[in-house]
Amino acid sequence: MYDIIRFYCPYCQEKNTLRVEHENASYAFFQAINIPSRIAIEIKSQTKPCENCNKELSIDLEDIPIRQYNLKVRKDLTGHYRGMEEWYEKQK
Repeated sequence: MYDIIRFYCPYCQEKNTLRVEHENASYAFFQAINIPSRIAIEIKSQTKPCENCNKELSIDLEDIPIRQYNLKVRKDLTGHYRGMEEWYEKQK
């Protein structure tokens, strides 16, 4: 069995699919970003032709940390009325 990952060709920008075979597959579809870890660990580096333009594509898994934390910094608007009139204020 296999699951399917959809991605776009960097040459022609058309949709392509990659079959990922593994024991717990269920013919589910995933996008190329934010692949579940249980699927990602099964992806093997490979080359395959684009389904549309037939140009060779190199397929690998990106090196991204398992967990990522970002610092969110924004204006403190405690007690500030944020009504619709703010929509019309000019940005400085």
